[in-house]
Amino acid sequence: MKNSIFFLLFFSFLFVACGEKKAPATETSLETAADLTIVPGDHVGLVTAETCSREGILAAYGKDAKVDSVYLGEGIVGEGVVIFPYIARQRMEVYWDNEIDAKRPAFMRIYGDSTGSDWKTAEGITIGTLLSTVRQINGKDFNVGGFGWDYGGYVMDWNGGKLNAALSLRFEPSEDNPGAEKVQGEGSFNSDLPEMAAANPKVSVMELRFLAKEKLPDCIMKQIENNRVAQGRMVVYKMTVNGSDHYWLQSGAAAYDGIEFIYDANCKEVCKTGGMRKPLDCMKAYENGKWGLVWEE
Repeated sequence: MKNSIFFLLFFSFLFVACGEKKAPATETSLETAADLTIVPGDHVGLVTAETCSREGILAAYGKDAKVDSVYLGEGIVGEGVVIFPYIARQRMEVYWDNEIDAKRPAFMRIYGDSTGSDWKTAEGITIGTLLSTVRQINGKDFNVGGFGWDYGGYVMDWNGGKLNAALSLRFEPSEDNPGAEKVQGEGSFNSDLPEMAAANPKVSVMELRFLAKEKLPDCIMKQIENNRVAQGRMVVYKMTVNGSDHYWLQSGAAAYDGIEFIYDANCKEVCKTGGMRKPLDCMKAYENGKWGLVWEE
């Protein structure tokens, strides 16, 4: 699923189906029930960066995981894996976007039920945690998308706090709260706004990822630093063209008609692109290739 407002995320697999017999609502595997802890970027229960492929998760959770449909947004579903599919407080959905990364999940999503979720981070973040509590844990204010639309309420930028893109949270204002009307829409709102405090938002969705961290050439890392000052959070994609590695530094600027740059491994600018502008001729070199996500923050 591509989300131009937040991040561009976010090969066929061997699909292994579990048995169709439903487990009783209170039955949980002794091997997998013990760990419902989350350390973003390190592990989510039994899942780590080394075991986060479809096959790895099915092997780790056995009968407590099954291949199933996962909601992607805007009425679209895709095939993923559901962990603890019959226990609402422990259910977690996992989806891979094969066009970006066939082994690393695009997201591991937790909704919980009306009473919350048994999954929680080491700091205690879980479904129902107040935005004010998350602010304290992050150590800095952060940006939240306005409420009241399909992608509303998601954290857009942790602003260099303790938390990072390995953990994405979606907030919902408390019910019948008039304060939420002032922080609605497709804009970005700072978590310290009085109107945000009045809306009293709580975590309604948790999404976990294992960030891509391929070692990049030193000069590319310097370019990331330089561009970050002007454009914020950076994500890097790589494609090999005529034997040369090309790196596309993405910040989301192109979605707003800004400029994004493509460099070779020596940091020579080889192309650039942006929004509604007419694509430059240099973009034709990438038409038949596939960009792979190699680095993000």
